[in-house]
Amino acid sequence: MLAIFGAISVAHAQDGSSLREWIATADKVLPPQDQALLNAMVVHMLGTDDTCPRFRVIKSEVKKEMDDAGVKLDAEHSEHIKMAGALVFDMLKHSDDRSQLCREAWEIFGPNGTYRRQMLESQN
Repeated sequence: MLAIFGAISVAHAQDGSSLREWIATADKVLPPQDQALLNAMVVHMLGTDDTCPRFRVIKSEVKKEMDDAGVKLDAEHSEHIKMAGALVFDMLKHSDDRSQLCREAWEIFGPNGTYRRQMLESQN
C-alpha cells in the first residue's frame, strides 16, 4: 500500500497534474480507507494555516468521512497516516500555482463540490 502512495506522489511531481487529477488517480488505485485518509489530509492541509487562507476545515465532516471509511487513528493506520501526510505535503511543495490548487480544492470539497461530502467552508 505504501508503494501505491509513493507512486501517486511521483506521478504528481513528474507531470504537475491538477488536484482533481491527483485525487481521481488516488480514487482509482487506493482502497476506500486510504482514499478517505488521503482526502482528509488534503482538506486538513489546505484548510488550516495559510495554505488557502479563505477556507477552514469542517472537522465534524472530516471525522464522519474517516468514520464512514472505518479509519481509526491508531497504530494499525499510523504508517498510512504518515505516508498520506507526506504525499499531501509533497503535492503542496510541487504546486506551481497555489491559487489554482485552492480553487480546485473549493470546487471539490466546498459547498456544491464534486466530492460526496463538504469538508471545507468559507472563513468569512
